[in-house]
Amino acid sequence: MAAEPYDIVVGRNDLTNVRVVPASPMQIGADQVHVSIESYALTANNITYGVVGESMKYWNFYPAAAGMGRIPVWGFGRIAQSNRPDVTVGERLYGYWPMSSDVVLTIGRTTPAALTETSPNRAELAAVYNNYVRVAADPGMPPGSEPYVSLVRPLFTTSFLIDDFLAENDFFGARMVLITSASSKTAMGLAHCLAQRGAGRPEIVGLTSKSNAAFVAGLGTYDRVVTYDAIGDLRAPEGAIVVDMAGGEATLRAVHAALGDDLKYSCRVGFTQWQDANPLIKDLPGVRPVFFFAPDGVKARLADWGPKAFAQRVGGASAAFVADAQRWLKLETHRGSEAIVAAYRTVLKGDARPDAGIICLP
Repeated sequence: MAAEPYDIVVGRNDLTNVRVVPASPMQIGADQVHVSIESYALTANNITYGVVGESMKYWNFYPAAAGMGRIPVWGFGRIAQSNRPDVTVGERLYGYWPMSSDVVLTIGRTTPAALTETSPNRAELAAVYNNYVRVAADPGMPPGSEPYVSLVRPLFTTSFLIDDFLAENDFFGARMVLITSASSKTAMGLAHCLAQRGAGRPEIVGLTSKSNAAFVAGLGTYDRVVTYDAIGDLRAPEGAIVVDMAGGEATLRAVHAALGDDLKYSCRVGFTQWQDANPLIKDLPGVRPVFFFAPDGVKARLADWGPKAFAQRVGGASAAFVADAQRWLKLETHRGSEAIVAAYRTVLKGDARPDAGIICLP
């Protein structure tokens, strides 16, 4: 626990406006627990939460002062105080936190495996974000794996669901899957899933910057790597899908223009190119882009497969990717509010190395 609890807040309309502010007192009422946040990952995915914070209601999870927001992150926390007899002090949780040192959760239903957060401001938000895993009961967290779990597990669930969605639709008849921002961890997870499909799968093409091209090629999961300056040379006579993790309007326009009628599906996911982000790009050549919202995929597959089978499928695939990530991911630890703010600015500017695994210790 930090000496004095604090929150890191950003401008809702200006993500570069970041500051550290004192947190509200950690006073707990009925059914509430005070959690000391131990560690969390910081990736381009967290920037996406900020970019679409208003439209997708990510700011609602952890309210802040007017005009400011608290970007959600994934990581681990420990119960410091509890007003629930079924939640003990010292117990550790994995889940969705603010960029803060401490937080108060309101606990509803509990099971041996997880807790559910039921604060009124979160009642209408996606259920997957309100579920907190009891670490001691999760077999998918062997010793030493926790930083990698924070970094890739939540992102990989999105990767898994996109792969599942594309396969269920027979890849829309396309023989190429083009993934923008190919060095982002969600993109790498998707490439990993697609590569597991073996013979008969579409070609996996990663679109990335010149500076990251060698790293992306070295992963071994992309069949081909193309740099942004070569988008105009893209051709897909047998049809293509673009999965857009970048979110930049110029990039997506260039892809649509190059592939034209050969583009069978355009899937929007993230905003690593947040400076040029536009959730409502109009008048693109060819097919209309469609946003992929992972919680909807979770809800659908829970209904189809049931919670146990869903957890087994995602957990097994995730464990394989987490194990592979330890081959190329280099952990970076940032301790304390000032160091975390500096790390946030690095990720925001797009200056983080593709093999960097940024872990924050409040």
